[in-house]
Amino acid sequence: MVNDNVRYAGEEIPVDLILSSFAESFGLNVQHVWTLGRGKGNSSQQMGNHGRSELRKCVYVWRKDP
Repeated sequence: MVNDNVRYAGEEIPVDLILSSFAESFGLNVQHVWTLGRGKGNSSQQMGNHGRSELRKCVYVWRKDP
């Protein structure tokens, strides 16, 4: 799965870590979480209030063992 972290009210929300924690609670094993070399910028609404900040974009590999 590929997903981006987000910024809400100026605070970065670590979506990659939150989703991986949920996956583990459902019995999946987190095999890898790769951070892509180039992230994404926050929304224009956030930039106006909090400046530009690059957020992590990650690829997750989870596995369900038999």
